[in-house]
Amino acid sequence: MKKVANSGRKVKGQLKETVLDKASWVIGMDIGKEKLSCALVDINKMLLCRFEVEGSLAGYRELLERVKRETTGKGKAVFALEPTGHYWMILGQFFEDHNQPYVLIHPLVVARSREVNRLNKGKTDPMDARLIGELACDGLITRTQIPENYWATIRVYAREKDIVREKNRISSYLETTLREFVDIFPNPLCITGRACIRALTHFREALKKDWGHFEKHVRIQFPGKRLLTSRIRRLHEMLKRGDALGLRAGRQAMFYRVINSLDRLEIYERQQEAARQALVDSYEKSEYKKYLDSIWGTNATANALVLGFMGDPALYDSPASLVKLAGSEPVPDESGKSRGKTSISRRGRSLLRKAGDRVSFILEKRNGVFRSFMNHLMHREKNRLTKRQARVACINKYFRIVWVLCNHRVLFNPALAQMI
Repeated sequence: MKKVANSGRKVKGQLKETVLDKASWVIGMDIGKEKLSCALVDINKMLLCRFEVEGSLAGYRELLERVKRETTGKGKAVFALEPTGHYWMILGQFFEDHNQPYVLIHPLVVARSREVNRLNKGKTDPMDARLIGELACDGLITRTQIPENYWATIRVYAREKDIVREKNRISSYLETTLREFVDIFPNPLCITGRACIRALTHFREALKKDWGHFEKHVRIQFPGKRLLTSRIRRLHEMLKRGDALGLRAGRQAMFYRVINSLDRLEIYERQQEAARQALVDSYEKSEYKKYLDSIWGTNATANALVLGFMGDPALYDSPASLVKLAGSEPVPDESGKSRGKTSISRRGRSLLRKAGDRVSFILEKRNGVFRSFMNHLMHREKNRLTKRQARVACINKYFRIVWVLCNHRVLFNPALAQMI
């Protein structure tokens, strides 16, 4: 990798120093909606005091005054939080506005440590606050902080509402009430299928006359140019026979539910398209755009999603950090002579893993380097992988390449890809 990337410059800010360096006090905090339970300990985990404050601006100010009073203003104080729910972000923003250092303790670390220390799952807010403070003293912290304005913007756009739920709901409603509709329209949400669904809201009136009258009802709802008349004729004949498979009781009311779901789906589609365009516009301003776009076969939308869920790649210490963040790293399962099935951890950000999976499909088709890599894993003599396992390896390789490109500021090339 050095031979390939030695001309690039390393991004600044990759130091191993943490905010806990030279700290004298740690304030562990269990955050709630109405109150915050706090435990003030010194860096050697000796408890100084416990107290509670309100979950409000006045309470946060009281927290700073209480810490200053208890420590007599001597030594550096660091706040330790468990990032559960959304209340920690409000408090984190308050600390950043007042130049107060804080660290985050992963919820999984807190949960496991609670059981190890107490040998049971019992918990109280004061006990958890002290435990969080002690874990911070041990250095079991994460470096995740509230993202800056640009990274917050691109992340919000990337997390826009998913429309799969409404699609599944419409399909299930149609299969319940009019099973053969799905046979005629394998994709019931095509333009003609949507027009037929809206026309069938009043299907009894639409069927009173001949086929031409029914087609006219469908054309009223059709916004496109080419209507699939042969499928509409099949649908009309099936409804005329009156022997359609499905639940007849409440069929008209069920179609109203289908229409409501279709209306919501179209709203979500418009919102998603608007969010996609805004996401791509934000991605165009990124300093990493040219490096991500240099990976053959990728597109701006897929790269913007990855960057939105990942954040700034320069904030991670190694390529393995990105793989672990996505929860796609292999986790062995062995004990003695017993060897279980290796699976991925599924920790971290599931949306980043999903975005990486989306990119892997694109790379398999459009990028010869990744396609050769997957074929090698699936056809080698020893330790042959299934296609799904090979795709996970492709996802991890993509994340490692992204880290190298963005941190060393080099463009993608096959020699680099084969070495990572």
